[in-house]
Amino acid sequence: MPDLRALWRIYLQPWRLGSFLAGLALLIAGGKWYQLNDWDDGVSLLMAGLTYLLMPYFDWCLAARERWLAAFMVGNFCVDTSYALYWAVLAPDREVTVRVANYSASWCLFIACWLVWFHFPRRLARAR
Repeated sequence: MPDLRALWRIYLQPWRLGSFLAGLALLIAGGKWYQLNDWDDGVSLLMAGLTYLLMPYFDWCLAARERWLAAFMVGNFCVDTSYALYWAVLAPDREVTVRVANYSASWCLFIACWLVWFHFPRRLARAR
């Protein structure tokens, strides 16, 4: 696992932070545009923030074959557990019926973030 200083360098890279903020803006705009009952600003902030904070650990777990289960657990926490906990705390009496659809869409976005923030930059660095 990267040390704290390395994590801060990762988190504060301008292009990574800018792409995170652009993606977060698109999530919030999409929530307002589509007006789905389970897609609000809070869940967008929570899931995107956790993805940004835990993605270095997810990448570190993927680097070694014996940590793939840990990588899945980190990803699942970002894309499903946080979603379920958010709605369990915010509206425990409301049944969220689109959790399965949210799960697949959120995993796709999570993997897209990993590709943009970690995989493609490494490939470009190797190509130079």
